[in-house]
Amino acid sequence: MSVGQRYRVRLAGVIAARADLLLLDEPTNHLDARGLDHLTQAVREHPGAAAIISHDRALLAEIATAFLDLDPTSDGEPLLVSGGLEQWQEARRRHRAAWEDAHRAQQEEHERLRSQADAARSRLSTGWRPDKGTGKHQRQSRAPGAVRALNDRIDRLQEHRLDVPTPPPRLRLPASDTRAGAPLLRVEEVEIERGAGLPPRLPATSLRLEGGDRLLVVGPNGSGKTTLLRVLAGDLAPMSGSVRRLSDARIGLLEQEDDRARSPHRGSPGERRRRALAAVFTPRPDIVLLDEPTNHLGISGVDDLLDALERTPSAVVLATHDRSVLRALAHWPRLELGG
Repeated sequence: MSVGQRYRVRLAGVIAARADLLLLDEPTNHLDARGLDHLTQAVREHPGAAAIISHDRALLAEIATAFLDLDPTSDGEPLLVSGGLEQWQEARRRHRAAWEDAHRAQQEEHERLRSQADAARSRLSTGWRPDKGTGKHQRQSRAPGAVRALNDRIDRLQEHRLDVPTPPPRLRLPASDTRAGAPLLRVEEVEIERGAGLPPRLPATSLRLEGGDRLLVVGPNGSGKTTLLRVLAGDLAPMSGSVRRLSDARIGLLEQEDDRARSPHRGSPGERRRRALAAVFTPRPDIVLLDEPTNHLGISGVDDLLDALERTPSAVVLATHDRSVLRALAHWPRLELGG
């Protein structure tokens, strides 16, 4: 079974148990449109309570009645918001803006006080060397005032506490130097069979990619989306058809799940996902292949990723079931598999 099909089986078992309290950790990861609709209906009809960890805005908009936001805050306390998705997003936006403003203002004030202390120190130093021809006692008369000014500036600088923590960094992805319109990849009628009596793992597919192209790959679980990306990346050879990479195109592939065994880094799935995205973009590939890239990413990380994808000159092929991503990228061309 595909990754999505395996997740559907696991999720069905949890829901069928009819427990008083449902605890669901990223239940929409890997689910196709049919699975997402079934999950939403099942949670709505659940007679007990449900606590859900999710970055899926579409799901949250349809079922959530309160939000406990565990992302970093300026005071270290979780952000608890009653109401729906819009109320939570507005509260989150206001808090982040206030945090960034407070941090910037405090840093600017600290820099101002440091500059004043440096200026006072400079005046004290030059005050001991009056210009030639001035009174010989001038330095003695100016010194006490300069010393007092310096001590005052130093005291104010030391008393100014930097107690507003630095807001967490936003997801930043390096841009490539790919030339728009440059031919990069040509795929002609590639196909991979599962075996006798089974549907194709990847039906016959053709496409061409040039610098700056965008393509959404959609379809139900098991339709061949991951297989297609692996073929484009050169990790899987088709049984028929041809794949031609032009101009020595550099290709970066983000797989659905980060392999913990191969990753030297620890951390949450979201942290590993951010590192994996950065690793894909760092070599500045001409073609970026993304398989469910928003899995485990926080909502702010998803927004940052979408912004980077709109701006990169690389060609981008993105396979996803994420409904908020599909809505945001509705203007991209689509390739539907298994439809």
